[in-house]
Amino acid sequence: MIVMKFGGTSVGGKQAIERTIGIVRGRLSQRPVVVVSAMSKVTDFLYTVYDAIDSADSSLLEERLRELRARHLSVVNELISGPLWREEAASRVEALTASITMSSSMASVISKGEYLSSNIIVCAMNSLGIRAAWLDARSYMVTDEDALKGEPDFDEICRRAPKEIDAAFSGQDVVVTQGFVGISKNGTETVLGRGGSDFSASITGMAVDADVIEIWTDVDGVRSADPRKVPATRCIPKISFEEAFELFGNAAFDVDRNGKRKSLLSRISDFMTKKAKKPVIDENLCVRCGVCVSNCPVPGKAIDFVNGRESAPQYDY
Repeated sequence: MIVMKFGGTSVGGKQAIERTIGIVRGRLSQRPVVVVSAMSKVTDFLYTVYDAIDSADSSLLEERLRELRARHLSVVNELISGPLWREEAASRVEALTASITMSSSMASVISKGEYLSSNIIVCAMNSLGIRAAWLDARSYMVTDEDALKGEPDFDEICRRAPKEIDAAFSGQDVVVTQGFVGISKNGTETVLGRGGSDFSASITGMAVDADVIEIWTDVDGVRSADPRKVPATRCIPKISFEEAFELFGNAAFDVDRNGKRKSLLSRISDFMTKKAKKPVIDENLCVRCGVCVSNCPVPGKAIDFVNGRESAPQYDY
């Protein structure tokens, strides 16, 4: 089994979703669990939807729900040619948008984007002959009671996820679920916080002991700077565990139930060109000289990326 996570730009419209489905089709023999974000910019828009609820402006709420509905129905009509699955997808979009009311909580509202995108993708896959099952991540992604930044309950997730995902795979080629969303033990809808979809994929991969976790993005691996802000960046072929932890935080790493540190981000893949980069995280790479495993010749303290830097890396990126 593998876990494949696709972010907002990877599911942002007809062409992006078609590309995503093509990538997943090439992995069907590996039993992919596909974790998706909301379509690009939808989560931001959902915050404005909740603003209308918070201000008790029902007219504004209806206006913004019409916009939300129209955007997703437009993608459905462009993406799915077969009438059966196109009508099914449209029906799901209508039901999800209608479920947002003046009494909806913020966590419920801002998580609707993942439910919209995942339902559209499942219908599109089935229309193309891929047997795809939709799975509600809230069937296993249990958190504490913090609705807007839920802390995962790893023991409970590891207990529930294998059973839920295995059951969803019955007679299916792929399981599609949501990033970002969670639920408390008391049944309160929660989210993992902004950027939580990568974290969701990592947790899911850990819970099912996936062979590999692929984070599909429009950047080809780990780069020396943010390419949106710096014109000339380089792809970093190898970094230490500590540096990767600093860069990715909980999205990429966690501690398994035996207490051993465990790298969960196994591969970073370039969505635009469909090229999968090799793992870039080296557990044995020294954070001072970049080479040795022990007895480092470079003077000074090792870097503690969790509690604060004592010295800077001595090797050049």
